[in-house]
Amino acid sequence: MKKNKLTHSGNLIILGFAMALGLMSFLVYKSIKQEVQMVSVNYYEDELKFQDKINAKENAKPYYDEFTLNNTDDILQIQIPKPLCKYIENGEIQIYCISDIEQDKLLKILPSESGIYQFITKDWKKTEYTAKISFTNNGKQYLREMVFLL
Repeated sequence: MKKNKLTHSGNLIILGFAMALGLMSFLVYKSIKQEVQMVSVNYYEDELKFQDKINAKENAKPYYDEFTLNNTDDILQIQIPKPLCKYIENGEIQIYCISDIEQDKLLKILPSESGIYQFITKDWKKTEYTAKISFTNNGKQYLREMVFLL
């Protein structure tokens, strides 16, 4: 009985290694050509911005409980601490929708005596949101993040 030399077990093992090597080479080639979005050319400036964000959160910590957010009857009411609301500069509330980027909102806030800001939400999607309240007061930046359901 004569065996075919092409289907000999040694040849099949070599063929398997060759196919595995070819697949690995292809995957390495594809990974090299893949553009990485997270790498920034201006990483130093980005790191400074990130540190500013950390500092702004630390500045808001003493007032943590005074920031309130209430959502009733299609109205979103946000309360900013009274010691901070009178001299707000560059104030904004960024509303991020967790499930739909199309629902994101940017709301500007101005100085106020009461610190109460109200927004109509009847046209907003009923889902989870994150509110990022950021502003400057007397040269200090403040940032407070709050999660809420609509």
